[in-house]
Amino acid sequence: MKYLVIGMELTNFFKSDSNVTSLIENTYKHFTEYPFPINIVINKQLDFSNKTIQESVENMLKKFESHPHTSDEFITLSWLKYYKIFINSPVSIFSLNHYDLSKKQDFIDGLRNVFLNIPSARQFRDDIIFNDNFTEIIASRYIIACKNIVNRQIELQLFKDIQTIAKQSEIPVLLHSFTFPLLEHVLLIQDIVFQLAWVLSIIAIVILFIFLPNIISVICISFVIVASLCETIGYMSLWNVHLDMISVILLILSSGFSINYPTHVSFAFMLTKNKNPNERIKESLYEVGWPILQGSISTILGVVILAFQSNYVFGVFFKIVFLITIETAFNAMFLLPVILSFVSNWYCKDSINQSSKK
Repeated sequence: MKYLVIGMELTNFFKSDSNVTSLIENTYKHFTEYPFPINIVINKQLDFSNKTIQESVENMLKKFESHPHTSDEFITLSWLKYYKIFINSPVSIFSLNHYDLSKKQDFIDGLRNVFLNIPSARQFRDDIIFNDNFTEIIASRYIIACKNIVNRQIELQLFKDIQTIAKQSEIPVLLHSFTFPLLEHVLLIQDIVFQLAWVLSIIAIVILFIFLPNIISVICISFVIVASLCETIGYMSLWNVHLDMISVILLILSSGFSINYPTHVSFAFMLTKNKNPNERIKESLYEVGWPILQGSISTILGVVILAFQSNYVFGVFFKIVFLITIETAFNAMFLLPVILSFVSNWYCKDSINQSSKK
């Protein structure tokens, strides 16, 4: 996992030579000072006329603004901050003189009827949600900007840090940005891979034991299956394939290859009548070796056209199918026979020693 890139890039959804890919690459290259905003949503009914609530919201925003890769308070869009500035301005003496802003209803009425009707404050109308009779503020939004996001690593670290700040906040908040789904996918994919590996391994062992009731063969095949999947994931890092949802889905779909060929070899090994382990290996490979080779070649030829596509998804499909087909065939015809021969020789010697003792 150290050298394997985890997560999907935005450019992976488009062709490598498309204008959208070029736009995304140039955005990260030239427009990283303030690349995208982060929406901070308080999805809870609060009494914003209360000074304590106002201070809590401001302190929460300051924690987000204190991060080295977020903008300072001068760029943050906060309706509460500008409403308070307006309240303390000389204009409010005339426009808000009929409102007692320490009372919740007057605070909301002054906000709706005066402040949000000012042309420069109309931008905040979509940042506040009132209840049906305009007596409560049931949700509100604040916008901060990211700063100096020059690569995906910084972007991912920012995502982790602000999620931590949100969890530690006294006021429950929700965070959203258009890049967050991809960043969250990066954090989840590694755990998903390990969970799927355990589940697939258990299912494979159970199925093998049902149809191939020989504990030695099941153990040997399971070892080969794990080896094939580990080899595939290892070569993915050398072939510029990321560990993302696409590659994980393809690994799951291709896991049948890693089970199929070793099972044929092991089953043929069990059916041979020769008692000598080495001869049994020869006979089993003679029976299924050529079909395995034909199946591997036909599978690769079936997907080789995808190797010439400029789309990332098609390229990943070809690479994973190619890797897992080659490695499974190799392990089935070379690694598994060695393991079966070694285990059978050891088992035969152990049986002979026990018989001689008797």
